[in-house]
Amino acid sequence: MDCAKANELMIDFVEGSLDAGLHEEVASHVDGCSACMGELEKVSSTSRILQALAHETVRAPDDLDIEISRTLRRTPKWYFLRRYGVPAGIFAAVIAIVLLAIAFGMAVFG
Repeated sequence: MDCAKANELMIDFVEGSLDAGLHEEVASHVDGCSACMGELEKVSSTSRILQALAHETVRAPDDLDIEISRTLRRTPKWYFLRRYGVPAGIFAAVIAIVLLAIAFGMAVFG
């Protein structure tokens, strides 16, 4: 097995979703390849962090909505649109899509 194929299978290897033969091939390659061993450590670490975060509950402060409303009321109308224009809307849409993808991924793989 070459490094490209091992890296392609790394996430499935860490998650234990490979069949026994393929799992053994990846393990054998990683044992003899320091570059892939480093990649395995990164993927394993990331997987552990994501699994830990999936079980965390983050609570916003009770008065957060009030503080946001106050700040927005003090800000002149159309300030953000004039200052940042359309790129701000695009950026917000991209962030929303990324957050939804992360939430979906945690729901599916968590």
